[in-house]
Amino acid sequence: MTIVEQLTADLKEAMRSGDVQRRDTVRSLITMIKNEAIAQKIDSIQMDNATVQAIMKRAKKQRDDAAAQYRDGGRPELAAQEIAEAEIIAQYLPEQMSATEVAQIVDEIVATVGTEKANFGIIMGRVMAQAQGRADGALVKRLVDERLS
Repeated sequence: MTIVEQLTADLKEAMRSGDVQRRDTVRSLITMIKNEAIAQKIDSIQMDNATVQAIMKRAKKQRDDAAAQYRDGGRPELAAQEIAEAEIIAQYLPEQMSATEVAQIVDEIVATVGTEKANFGIIMGRVMAQAQGRADGALVKRLVDERLS
């Protein structure tokens, strides 16, 4: 079952059970996927899981950023809503690697490539490729910066 099919099934289930938060979050994900499919001029059902996961990661990051802004603005009730939506989205994404797992990958690649600042892009690319979407880019960037400084 593709992610799009899973989202559609979960939307129906959320509608049946009356789970408004899940219904609205899943509905917004489906809309984002359909909009991307229109932009690519393909059917959303034909979209591969990697593209769908990239869209979902973007949606989760938007929710996380919005929650931080609401917290900073003194609106904890809106921040809680954004956090709840981000948690729902995270259920559809692959499990993220721990910081120690990412650090181990970074150390291995830095050992082969070298510690020159000019290798930053090469190291980032290799780490992200090896992590296969299971590592947060900000974490990888921070770890690579630490190793190269």
